[in-house]
Amino acid sequence: MQTLSSCDRRSQLTLCLLALLLSACANQPVERSAERSMPESSSYGKPTCPRAVYISPEAAAYPRSAANAGYVNGWVMVELTIAQGEPTAARVLDSSPSLFEAAALKGAKSMRFEQSVQAASCVAPFKYQLK
Repeated sequence: MQTLSSCDRRSQLTLCLLALLLSACANQPVERSAERSMPESSSYGKPTCPRAVYISPEAAAYPRSAANAGYVNGWVMVELTIAQGEPTAARVLDSSPSLFEAAALKGAKSMRFEQSVQAASCVAPFKYQLK
């Protein structure tokens, strides 16, 4: 039976520790951020939407799919058409990453504005941050 020299034992121990460290790191969630910075809403050639008087908290919640994918933040620019204080149409202009688009559209459609906002087309920025 062969015996290991002290150098071989140290190398084996080092490799074992490295393997343990790598396996521990593999179980840690990866935190990912939006790939791009959020642009100014004015860069889309439309005014920023007026401040909403209501938005459904459930509709504007952080998307579970984004959290599961490891994203800690993201943003979406939504173009809204407003009539009599309510959105009549919504479409995504830009996002980073796209996992946030469905949540932003749901949030945009739940928004309510002052009744004085009759007919307008504007850009609503949605910014998400995992807490």
